[in-house]
Amino acid sequence: MATIKILLVGEDLNQHSHFAQCLACWGANLQYAPSCSQACALFKERAFDLVVSRLKLVDGSALQMVPLLDGSPATLFCSQPVADDCWWLPVVEGGRVCWGAPGFRAKEFGEFLYRMVTTMPGSAQGTIGNGICSSDGDGWLNEGGSPAIRKVLPVTW
Repeated sequence: MATIKILLVGEDLNQHSHFAQCLACWGANLQYAPSCSQACALFKERAFDLVVSRLKLVDGSALQMVPLLDGSPATLFCSQPVADDCWWLPVVEGGRVCWGAPGFRAKEFGEFLYRMVTTMPGSAQGTIGNGICSSDGDGWLNEGGSPAIRKVLPVTW
């Protein structure tokens, strides 16, 4: 039974983060890399379906990952802080570089991730509502822990 393989890149994206706890609750198989160099080393060892990075595109810290994922089955998202929120920008989609593709606000990205993790063939269909996956103010889940899916977001653009 296959589960989605996700690599979380960035010091604040670890197994104790609310973000990671929700993904694990939904049934994702998670790996962690606090730095770009550690993520790049992991790409040489195994394949990922999704890479979510808090490293910035603007300062170039996330750019080292792009050539390693180009041509792979992976999708890479990087965050870009904006005022009191952030945008999640797709950089590589299904192994193809996709500069300029539409991004997601934090709430929309959470909805996208929920759909991606729970609809992947063989996913565990994680249980929501046990308190782990409730809103923590990030704005990407409704209060009470139920997924905020008001529209179906496509996995590919």
